[in-house]
Amino acid sequence: MKDTVETFKILADATRLRILRMLALEELTVTELAELLNMPQSRVSGQLQRIKSVFPLCERSEGRRTWLSLPPGVRREPVFQVFENEVRESRQGKLDETALARLVARRRAPAQGSGGLGRADLPGRTWEGFARALLTLIPPQRVLDVGVGEGEMTLLLARFAETIHALDPDASCLNRLLAKAEKRSITGVRCHQGIVEAIPLEDQCVDLVVVSQVLHLLNDPEAGVRECVRVLDRGGRLLIMDLLSHNETWVREKLGHQHLGFATRQLVDLLSRAGLEQVDAWRIAKDPKPPRFVSILATGRKGSA
Repeated sequence: MKDTVETFKILADATRLRILRMLALEELTVTELAELLNMPQSRVSGQLQRIKSVFPLCERSEGRRTWLSLPPGVRREPVFQVFENEVRESRQGKLDETALARLVARRRAPAQGSGGLGRADLPGRTWEGFARALLTLIPPQRVLDVGVGEGEMTLLLARFAETIHALDPDASCLNRLLAKAEKRSITGVRCHQGIVEAIPLEDQCVDLVVVSQVLHLLNDPEAGVRECVRVLDRGGRLLIMDLLSHNETWVREKLGHQHLGFATRQLVDLLSRAGLEQVDAWRIAKDPKPPRFVSILATGRKGSA
């Protein structure tokens, strides 16, 4: 009786059900699960420990990575099949299948170079920083990328989104983005010329807003964050990547920075004042070249109320 109750407790949680179904479909690492679930790895590991108390998982080591999967015998258990069918037919279950298929396709794609994301002289704009930030994402339906720059991040996001809105005050940046998208056969990119303090989009029209290395360029970062929250739909997420506080004053004149980075606490307070929930911020990368700018990531979710 005790084992039955514990089994139903495990299956009564939506996140654990999603983990079990994805491990039934594909062999995955904790890092990959964190990406698919849009969760920190520590939380995923905690959920896996709960699952292992009832359901045995197959584990396979490969170098420093451990691959997890669900044994076929568990999948054949009637109680698991009932819950799995519920997840499969749900909207979230279909999104998970799509995200999982894209992740597997990425694994099989040829390895790309590990250079900087666009111009190497822009502080904090590194593949390492963005790759770590990507682990917090589950492919959303509608995305807004604020500050296009060379468009590489926008095009990368476009591969995980149904529709992506690109916002930039420079029309030439948007034109280059569209040319690159056409060349790479990427569809669904919608360009908008404007500023983040006055986003030319209607209320609650996107599921995810990405603001990468833009906040330090704004005279009023708080106004920019409020606009990002305005266009977010209920349950949507704001993701900000920026620079940790530093003393490199030359960036003001040379690069037009209005702020010398931000402390993680500053970003947490900024997102909280804008009304977001589940707010957090942490360091994600350090530039390999002097002056070794440190990138930070801040995230928050818009409530359903």
